[in-house]
Amino acid sequence: MKKLAKFLLVVCVLMLSMAITALAEESKTVTTEATLSEALKEGGTVILGADVEVLAPIEIPNGVVVTLDLNGHKIIGAWNGASQKAHIYAIKNYGELTVGDSVGNGAIISRGIYNYGTMVLNAGTIDACDGDGGYAVNNQAGSEFTMNGGKLIASCEDDWQNEKGGFDATALKVPANSTVTLNGGVIENLCDYTYAIQVNGTLNIPASSTVKVSGSHGVLNIEGGVTTVAGGEFICTGYMPEDKVTARTDNVVYVAGGQITNAGGQPGDAAQI
Repeated sequence: MKKLAKFLLVVCVLMLSMAITALAEESKTVTTEATLSEALKEGGTVILGADVEVLAPIEIPNGVVVTLDLNGHKIIGAWNGASQKAHIYAIKNYGELTVGDSVGNGAIISRGIYNYGTMVLNAGTIDACDGDGGYAVNNQAGSEFTMNGGKLIASCEDDWQNEKGGFDATALKVPANSTVTLNGGVIENLCDYTYAIQVNGTLNIPASSTVKVSGSHGVLNIEGGVTTVAGGEFICTGYMPEDKVTARTDNVVYVAGGQITNAGGQPGDAAQI
């Protein structure tokens, strides 16, 4: 019996060692655009080992499963060609992408991320840094996005937008035939002429959600689809620079189409519904 127990113990140790080795082999630490691109296309756990500037969007193929640990570092999207107003989208996800940040202060700073597949944000910041368009997470038809933590931000408002017809950035896009679930985290829109979340698809904010959403112009712009709000916190800050003279209306929720159900979230003190 003792020999059998010893044999089983040895087998268990070997199996654990093999599992740890396999996990280590799947984890890749990257420090350049080339190694980041290769790792994201291959899948597995990708750990950012340094700040990396990307000169072209990196595509995650359909069927590839990736866990990206920002590890306290930044992925920075370069300017799009000769443009000095629009950066590139840093990542185009067609597979299954999970973004986390084991250290803190990690970020993806670019025009945003295109999501055609399945995406989960657990930690880290995704910053739409352009003042003339872009989405921190630009979901596409058929996609799914779940936010459990971290931060989405549209950080650069463009003062010429209203006069010349440009478009400020938006933190989150929910297009038709897409599904977005917000369980937690922070969504912040600093732009004067866009809402924090643009909705044409299915947006679920469950009763258990701790998400906090704020926007200087507004929080939810519901143009279509079905929006269910049963939790979370929503604040319209109503920020307008002193040199602005253009009149506008700020709202926590603006409904132009679709439907909103189970409204149970808590508007902040500055809310106007």
